[in-house]
Amino acid sequence: MDYIGINYYGQEVICGAGLKLVETDEYSESGRGVYPDGLFRVLLQFDERYKHLNLPFIITENGVSDGTDLIRQPYLLEHLLATYAAMMMGVRVLGYLFWTISDNWEWADGYGPKFGLVAVDRANDLARIPRPSYNLFSKASFFLISLLILLDNFADILIFRLWNLEK
Repeated sequence: MDYIGINYYGQEVICGAGLKLVETDEYSESGRGVYPDGLFRVLLQFDERYKHLNLPFIITENGVSDGTDLIRQPYLLEHLLATYAAMMMGVRVLGYLFWTISDNWEWADGYGPKFGLVAVDRANDLARIPRPSYNLFSKASFFLISLLILLDNFADILIFRLWNLEK
């Protein structure tokens, strides 16, 4: 085994015989609670639970159904920041895959939920139309990759300087 994959979309609160909706929470079109802190907690808990395997994590699915693209943009940033925060706490995350690049067929719901960073116009020869979240993801990915490279290089410089000071 090379890595541990994690699919995370949000939280669902169970109360008695069914789901409990919390009025102050934000929900996706598919009814899932938007809860980026849950991803952070899952990463920390899984890191602790599976540390004996010495394997990194890849977030293999993380997304929200949102035909308006108004929820998706903050959802995306908040979940990327939650992942980054877990990495700063020492959790080894090798990758993050947003669900999904384009609107797709969901087994339980067909073409109804709009998870894609790119809309698919089924009435117009399956034309692909990038949503604003597509551009946001592109910019955020570039920024985070640059930041991680910078921090990695900075860590090497800092260690080098500390080592020289100790000599």
